[in-house]
Amino acid sequence: MAAKSSFIELDDDIFIAASPKTGSTWLKALLASVIHHGGDSGSGNDGNNEVEDANHPLRYHHPQRSLAVFRTKDLKRDLKSEVKKLISFLSRPLVYHGEADEIVRQCNIERLKSLKLNKNCVDP
Repeated sequence: MAAKSSFIELDDDIFIAASPKTGSTWLKALLASVIHHGGDSGSGNDGNNEVEDANHPLRYHHPQRSLAVFRTKDLKRDLKSEVKKLISFLSRPLVYHGEADEIVRQCNIERLKSLKLNKNCVDP
């Protein structure tokens, strides 16, 4: 309750509401990849470096509240289309050609399942 009483909502906050075991961890990985991917050089970014550009998605202001619904079955069926919907929802332009494909590669469910962290519950 202490956190709730001191929480200050910002215009660019993103909330994920989901039942357990419905793909919320996968959606969080997709969100992080979309938000932290790219850069102003056009060469891409592995997600480990901060983007200091004025167009960084975390600097965007969303004046109206919005809601997007992403379903696990849709992510499994056509991940690239769902990534493009997520990019559009976040008003985040693609920085370079092939960026959506790179996000799909990084966040493919089979790849994420195979990560040591997810297999052994051990932080590498």
